[in-house]
Amino acid sequence: MRFNTPEELLEWMSNNIDYGFAGKNGEVLKFDEDEDYTQYRLQSPEQVEASKVAVCWDQAEFERKYFQEMGIKHQAVYIIREVKPYYPTHTFIVYENLGKLYWFENSYYAHRGIHGPFNSIEEIVKVVHQYMVDDDNDSVKDMDYEWAILPQPKYGSTCLEYMDFAEEYLK
Repeated sequence: MRFNTPEELLEWMSNNIDYGFAGKNGEVLKFDEDEDYTQYRLQSPEQVEASKVAVCWDQAEFERKYFQEMGIKHQAVYIIREVKPYYPTHTFIVYENLGKLYWFENSYYAHRGIHGPFNSIEEIVKVVHQYMVDDDNDSVKDMDYEWAILPQPKYGSTCLEYMDFAEEYLK
């Protein structure tokens, strides 16, 4: 599979990748607070392509692979909201084009698309976080959050292993 532009990648993903993950018995789980997240394992880009189901963490790794192949400067950004007990997170790609930054989003359906231009990653993080607050179904509308630029994590990581990995890079 080959993509020449972020737009081609987004179109393919929006038509082929559903949000969720495959559980032990092959059923698709949506990874909300009611699901058994202990079954989750971070997929490699090849596993995402085969399963056609992925949460934002998996999708960001899939996107990372293709941004690398396209030769586009990019970074994976992780946000965690300080909302107990479930600490919602989101991971997405920020890429550079003509000196400006863009937010590439497939997994967050309400905001799917290529957004920008932005002047800084911090500006994008504030926008994404505000969407997370506004779209949250609970009554907690706090503004406490942390974020990080993540290197490639270990494929096969559990949910807690991924979050522990990300915690090492939080700002």
